[in-house]
Amino acid sequence: MLFEIYNQLIEPIPAGINIQASSQGLWWTCITSDVGSGMAMTFQETIGKPWENPEELTLREVAQWIFDWDLRRCSFAMAAINAYWNSRDMLEKNFNGNITYDAVNQETLEDFVTQKLSQDQVVVSVGHFPFMDHIVHDNFYILEKKPQQKRDLPDTACEDILPKSDIALITGASFVNKSLPRLLELSKNSKILLLGPSTPLFPGLSEYGVQKIIGGGLIHHADTVQRMVRNGAGGELFFIEAFSRLEINLAP
Repeated sequence: MLFEIYNQLIEPIPAGINIQASSQGLWWTCITSDVGSGMAMTFQETIGKPWENPEELTLREVAQWIFDWDLRRCSFAMAAINAYWNSRDMLEKNFNGNITYDAVNQETLEDFVTQKLSQDQVVVSVGHFPFMDHIVHDNFYILEKKPQQKRDLPDTACEDILPKSDIALITGASFVNKSLPRLLELSKNSKILLLGPSTPLFPGLSEYGVQKIIGGGLIHHADTVQRMVRNGAGGELFFIEAFSRLEINLAP
């Protein structure tokens, strides 16, 4: 039951969809398939499984790697899942134009969080995003896997902090390491927003209390994105014409 969300993401992917190209860089992993392209954050933790070439497997086969505990393989898996759900055809089918393109920037997100804090709401972010660097408030908590900045708390604090939140901002990277199901459970009384291009643009996320996806990725020119991923690009990917960050409302 814990990982049912992954079954829902994989079951609709048809068998026989070929993978045309795959890349894994320092920050991002990218899969290009017959139906579309997807990205996910690269996790470098590996348990030493023999290497397999994703390009010799189908999209559905690689997507099923998400149930592995070799996180390097899980990065490929989530990119494969996103190659299906974040394709242009699926976006048009599932959201019928209810999408805002490239409307998300650091100032917009900073203003959103600042407004909620001014209303005495508790905001918790799972993941330290750049726009948060200027926000200092007693009701604002940042949870990080590897706390590096003064205000970061270890991600294990989620058990205490998230149930107290009014707004939960959760990084899409939590799909990759499979922390997402527990984070959603802890945030069930919050307004949940998923952030970043690791997030699948899957309408069924609303069943888990997700109200909005911010920064979900639509890849327009796969060759450009694949090349940048291979060469170690990070946030630079968000500012090129080959890639759009989307904002999608899931709440009715």
